[in-house]
Amino acid sequence: MIICLFLHFYACTGDKEQEQVNYPVTNDFLVDARATVETVALYEFLRTFAGTGTMFGHQDDLAYGIGWWAQVDHSDVKAVCGDYPAVFGWDLGDINRQENLDGVNFDNMIDWMKQINDLGGIITISMHLDNPVTDQNAWDNSEAVSSILPGQSDNMKYRSTLEHIADFLDRIKTSEGAYIPVILRPYHEHNHTWSWWGSNSCTPAEYNALWKMTVEYFRDESNLHHLLYAISPQDISSAEEYLARIPGMSGSIFSV
Repeated sequence: MIICLFLHFYACTGDKEQEQVNYPVTNDFLVDARATVETVALYEFLRTFAGTGTMFGHQDDLAYGIGWWAQVDHSDVKAVCGDYPAVFGWDLGDINRQENLDGVNFDNMIDWMKQINDLGGIITISMHLDNPVTDQNAWDNSEAVSSILPGQSDNMKYRSTLEHIADFLDRIKTSEGAYIPVILRPYHEHNHTWSWWGSNSCTPAEYNALWKMTVEYFRDESNLHHLLYAISPQDISSAEEYLARIPGMSGSIFSV
């Protein structure tokens, strides 16, 4: 069944008059058969937009910039080009603390995500999580994945981290309580070697099992259905390299 929903998405968002666009809503391609209508509509917008242009994005755009920190309605992108970016990136590193690895307060981040949704922007979230075995940062690329998979020695410890993330993701809602759709990019640049989930630190089978475990935790155990899961390697040199670490049907967006 195809449902039609009116949603606003823009290459730049801001104060100018906004056009209303009608996007078909279907759930033929998503990992989550119970994805919210808004989440499916975002996916359909991205499919419609693909190949027609480029959406400009900026990490932590509303949180800080040149000479300012956490000030209302500030954005370096808007100051330079007169409008907000279309895509706003955030990160969940240090999720067990009050501030993330960039020093951004998580409560403020939720408020900014609500603002982004009101602007018609798109939210992406990455996860520079600490090495779950050594407790060092994400750039400690010693082996960890094999120890945190189901049934292994550090699985319950890592599930605690996933629980912190799920609690945060569950808070990404409008003031009326509707879930705001988010593009989640876990374990990104996995074909490189800098991270504990990178190509030198786990086998393709282990990486794919980690991805599958994470999706199932958020979707099935935590009942979160406003997430689009994006697989995002970097500097791919061949189709074989790309496909070696693709976790089956556990991703909805395949990017580079």
